[in-house]
Order: sequence, then C-alpha cells, then structure tokens
Amino acid sequence: MFWQQMSSPAEKALTQVEYYFGNFNYPTDACLIKAASEDEGWVALSFINTFNKMKEIGLSEEDLASALVESSIVVLNEDKTKIRRKEPVPPDFDANTHCVIVKPVPECACVDYIKEKFGPEGIASVRFSKMKEGVKCFIFFTKKEDAIALAEKKEFVFDDKDEVEATLELKSEWIKRKKSEKQDREKEEKSYVSGLILVIEGLPGTEDVSREDIKELTSPFGTVAFVAYSRGGVRADVRFTDETPNAAEEAAKALDEKEIGGEKVSTRVLDGEEEKEYWTQIFEASAERKKARKRGRGRGRGRGRGRGGRH
Repeated sequence: MFWQQMSSPAEKALTQVEYYFGNFNYPTDACLIKAASEDEGWVALSFINTFNKMKEIGLSEEDLASALVESSIVVLNEDKTKIRRKEPVPPDFDANTHCVIVKPVPECACVDYIKEKFGPEGIASVRFSKMKEGVKCFIFFTKKEDAIALAEKKEFVFDDKDEVEATLELKSEWIKRKKSEKQDREKEEKSYVSGLILVIEGLPGTEDVSREDIKELTSPFGTVAFVAYSRGGVRADVRFTDETPNAAEEAAKALDEKEIGGEKVSTRVLDGEEEKEYWTQIFEASAERKKARKRGRGRGRGRGRGRGGRH
C-alpha cells in the first residue's frame, strides 16, 4: 500500500477528500462537477463514500464529517451531510504547471516517503501510477515555482536499499513534448517516396485477370507492397516498397504494350497531383483504421472504475 502505515482512517479520509476537491483534481473531475452542479456546489457524503478509495478507508458518514471539520479546502453544510469547496478554482489555474512527474520511483514508496525525499513544504498532493515496468509518481506543488525548481534538476537518485535513478519533468513540458512527438510522427507518416506507383491501364475487364496475377507479373521488378485492383476492372495500381525505388519505372518500361488477358496494356508511373492524391487517400484510410481500433479498445470502459488513485 502507498498509505503511510501510521496514518489514522480519519487522516487518510481528510487527505483523500481534499485531493478530490483540490485544485489539481476537481477542475477535470467530471463526476464530482456533475454532482456539485446539481446542488449548488454541494456533494453528499453518502456519495463520496461510494468511491472505492473511501470504501477502503471505511469511515461512516458521521466519522467522515468529523474528519472534514478542519479541512482547509471543503466546508460542511449545517447538518453535516454534504460538503463543497470553500473557494472556487482560480480561472487561470493550470495544474500541469504545478506538477512534476518522477519516474520511476521505488515500488515501496508512499506519500510520506516522497515528501521526505523532496521536502514536505509546498507539496499539496502526491499520486502514484503504474507503468509497464515500475511505478511513477506525480508531485503537485502549491506554488508552480517550486515545481519548476524541482523539474530543472532533471534527475534524482533514490539511494535507499536499492538505488533507483529517476527523471524529473514538469507535466506541462511533458505534454508539450508528447504533442510535438505525435506531430513529428504524423508528419513522418504522411511523407512518401515519389515514383513508387505503377499504373496499368487497358486491362481486359473480365474475370480472367486477378490481383494475384498482376502481383506475380510485377514482383520480378521489386517488392510489391499492395495491388489495387478488382476482378473485371480495366486499371490496376501497383505500389512498390521504397526498398526498390526504381521498380515502378523499370516495370513501366518492360510491361508497356504487353498483352495481359488478351489485351495490350499501357503503363506509366504515377506522378504530380495524381500521385499526391493517391497518397492522401492512403493516409486518410490509415487514420480512419487507427480511430476504429481506438474505438474498439474503448468499448466497455468506464463502468465500475474506482475513484482516486493510490495516495
């Protein structure tokens, strides 16, 4: 567990609820915002206690109310059954500029361990998240200047029993970097080598010629990536890989006026606007397939998901 073992249930509850309603979570927490909007900002303690982390703590509504009396972030209503923020979130507040991503951290780390290593002063919250290998944490600072100062160190060594070397990065900078990397990937994906598309026209338009026939005919000139052709068609587009950049040109010269299926065909290498349009369609189709895969992976998500990460 990432809880400090000496913390009482009341202390755990106060810390968890203040995270939920704090500046670093509340502005993007659709569930809490929806609940608060239905009752002038008030959220029932009975609702808060349905969150998985709160169930784990196990306080009754009465004990939870007692734990929240001293909160600096939320206030109780008169009958102590509901809470809401004391102050609204500042309109220009950006939690990402207050957050430092530390990865990896020792798997035995807890909130108090992280505060001990980086100094408790100014740390508003610590969250943990599993990676494919190991664990990372997000340290939220009350003042963004403190977050910037820590992130500028770039690296940190946890020199306990097992030495762990960690990287430090401001979350806002991480977001910028990831966005830039994505744009670079998309730009690279949309670039193409010119001269790879062979066009074969004048095919007989019968069922006698298949895609496999055309691939077999053109494969001696280079590696064929794809053949765009339907039986009964009069045109085929053969795309070679960039491993054989001259294949289309060589095939066009060799196959022009060749008889295929009883008809002499004409061949050419796709170029200019026609080539650009061909690749545009390829990229758009690829993007749609990616979106479809993401939609497929997303089905069924969101139900039964617990509230609050490890704290």
